[in-house]
Amino acid sequence: MEKNIYVVIMAGGHGTRLWPLSRSYKPKHFLPLLKGRTLLQETVNLVEGFVDKKNLLVATVQGQLKEMEVQLPEFDQENFIVEPFGRSTAACIGLAATLISRKSPEGVMVVLTADHVIRTKKKFLTAIRRATSIAKKERLLLTFGVKPREASTSYGYIEIGQAAKDYGSKVWEVKSFKEKPNARSAKSFANSGRYFWNNGIVVCRVDVILEKLKTLLPRLYKALCKVGPSLGTPTENYALLKEYRLLPAISIDHGVLEKTKDVKMIEADFEWWDVGNWLALKKLYGTNSQTNTIVGTHCGLDTSECIIFGTNDHLVATIGVKNLVIVNTGDATIVCEKSRIEDIKTLVDVLKKKNLHQYI
Repeated sequence: MEKNIYVVIMAGGHGTRLWPLSRSYKPKHFLPLLKGRTLLQETVNLVEGFVDKKNLLVATVQGQLKEMEVQLPEFDQENFIVEPFGRSTAACIGLAATLISRKSPEGVMVVLTADHVIRTKKKFLTAIRRATSIAKKERLLLTFGVKPREASTSYGYIEIGQAAKDYGSKVWEVKSFKEKPNARSAKSFANSGRYFWNNGIVVCRVDVILEKLKTLLPRLYKALCKVGPSLGTPTENYALLKEYRLLPAISIDHGVLEKTKDVKMIEADFEWWDVGNWLALKKLYGTNSQTNTIVGTHCGLDTSECIIFGTNDHLVATIGVKNLVIVNTGDATIVCEKSRIEDIKTLVDVLKKKNLHQYI
């Protein structure tokens, strides 16, 4: 294990697209979806042994810290990076880089999210080692692209340019980043051979990402410079709260990756998918003989291509339905066409406006 490599797991979101199972008090990375293990615990397990424990950091928000300590009892306080509240991934990664730079000015950081599933640990670690080896020597931002297995509208895409041969095979120049597309564009992307799913992993040196923030997101960079000296001191929380109040929420993709040419994409050869919405349950749990994915007690007639999630003590019965997502959690039930699955996030916003906060 190398001393100057750090892993940062981002785990501060709310996972609203997995509502009503994912709630503000227990977002999706805290849910035991993987044979009793949570997505967070599985991600930590994925990188165990790759870096020393003190170099494994989990970024979260203040409101989730207590549950984080329950989920990861073996972690010390120094393993947690705690934001007062979320300001998207650019601020989170910038804060992590600021903290790491105080210990290792040219340290390499591997940034992961806590809401994905990677089954092939050995291949994943081989790929990460390759990326960190490149990042040590080059002033690059590296990301991974997954060859599309279907025309998914649930993922962002990376459009590749020419092969970046100086860095070995299956490393590409990045031409553009694309937001989650509509069905027609997703089909075109998947069939082109030039687009890959963006799995959100970023590998780079901390001095490189901080330099990019200074140039491309100067407001964020100035805030990080102000809070840097307070990190690890009694004034840390006050300094973070003061600066975070003024920061806009912007993703690392929009704020940095889309605006610089110093990005390379490594084609991932490990099995990956994102647990971003209810469609992911088909991959997690498989299907039964009627091509439905069922968790809990269900009885149906002429029911096909449905995802049904409930409990063993509550019967969900269906007749003559197809391509639906049906979820019951005791105090809330949602019935949604698969094609509208991304609109669950909008529905949660409507619940907020209607002051139905007890269901959020």
